[in-house]
Parts: sequence; structure tokens; C-alpha cells
Amino acid sequence: MLAGLAALLASSAVADRGRDEDPKGDAFPPFTDIRAVWHGHAERGMLRHVILAQRANAATKSLAQVEVAVGHSRYFITSRGVTRIRSGASGAEASDARAGGVRSVRRGNRIIFTFHRSLIGNPSRYAWAATIGSNDTSPAEFDRAPDRGAITHRLRRPPRFVGYREGPDGKPDRVAVQGDLHRFAFVDRRRRRTAYTLVLDGPGDAIKRYRGRANRRGRDAIEASRYVNDMGGPGRWRAVWRVGKRSVASFRFRVRPEPEG
Repeated sequence: MLAGLAALLASSAVADRGRDEDPKGDAFPPFTDIRAVWHGHAERGMLRHVILAQRANAATKSLAQVEVAVGHSRYFITSRGVTRIRSGASGAEASDARAGGVRSVRRGNRIIFTFHRSLIGNPSRYAWAATIGSNDTSPAEFDRAPDRGAITHRLRRPPRFVGYREGPDGKPDRVAVQGDLHRFAFVDRRRRRTAYTLVLDGPGDAIKRYRGRANRRGRDAIEASRYVNDMGGPGRWRAVWRVGKRSVASFRFRVRPEPEG
């Protein structure tokens, strides 16, 4: 079931980054002390939350838990699964316990929870706190994360179109040297054979337009090394991708002069 939901929500959300720290700590015994908590991003509907503990061990992992508030609903998450907690109910009266669907691993002092967003109702915004056993906070109270309340986690839809200048590893690269290879990638996340125009706007009067079309996977790249290196040269550049008459993506980069000698 979760696999089907993950496929359905394959490109539905990318999350912001959030972090909270507690450098000194105050829990007892020491191994239960949370030093920092943070979350990364959601890909294909998967949510990732990290708890940094002091001198984490197997016991730390078994006691670690994440608590989530979505509107009026609260969820208590452990390595064994997710429990939805009724408003004002005690742990014994909690409802909707769901086993499985949660992956919990320990990497050094980090306890990492990963689960699909459908386990907490597919929210676009939620708050979460981390605890280790009962020494840090009550499962139903977001009084510390670790010491300053819950972290708000907001999800946003990623843009359909993405454009960037490729570095040597194929990833976005904003700084180049005159003489480098200059390839400009275009991605349509809907995997359409989209026709587009690439506009390179460089130093002085340097401006050039290229036409391209994405392949069946929604991807394409235009190589414009000669123009960037010889016609425009060192300075600040901006690449703009247009679909029809609309600008759908832009990417700024800088070209440094070629070293002498």
C-alpha cells in the first residue's frame, strides 16, 4: 500500500530544512541527552528526521522517538511504527496504532527516522519534536526540541522546469574558468518532450539564443562552450530558459579569466 502511495506522490513535495540545537544539554542519564534535531527533504513522499544524541548506543536507538503535530492530530513515532494520539487522551487511550512503515537506524550518535508522509496524513505543513524515552519530554507535549519547542516542517511543490550550468560531475556549478566546458541542462519533471529556448546573457553586449527540445524523459542539454569562452568571456552570466513566451527557469554563474602561463 505504501509503495503505491509513494508512486502516486513521486514528485509531490520537497521540504525546507530546519534545525534546532542544545549544545549543553540537560537530560539524565547522559546517554539520553539530545544535542540537536533536524530534518532534510521529502523525496517520493519519504520524510527523514535526525536526532543527534550524546554518546548514542543501542539503548538510545530503542528509546528514540519522534512526535508530530498535524493540525489537531498528533502522532507518536518509534522504530515499531506510528500511533495516532487523540486530543487529550492518555497513551493507553491512543488510537490508530500502525505497525511497520518506519525505518530507524543509528549511525554513530545520529538516530535517523524515515517514513512515508501518508503515515501522518500527507500534510503540507507539520511540527515535530524529538525525544529519547521519558527523560526528555512527554510523548504528547511539544515542550522541547530539544529545548525550544517543535520544529515546523513545511512542504512545497517543486518547480516543473529546472535549468542549470553543469559542472564536471554533471551537477549545478556556478563558477567556471574561461576555457572550461559549458553545458546547460534543462529538465521537465513531467517527462514531456518540451520545446524550449535557452538565452545566455553575458558581459557587455553578449547575448545568444539556442533552441532545444527535451527527450522522452524530459531532459536535454545544450553545449555552448565556444560562445561563452570566446564571445562573452570572463564575467557574470545569466542563463534563462523559456517555454513559449514564458521564462520558466534561470541560473546565474561566473566565468573567471583563464590563468596566464
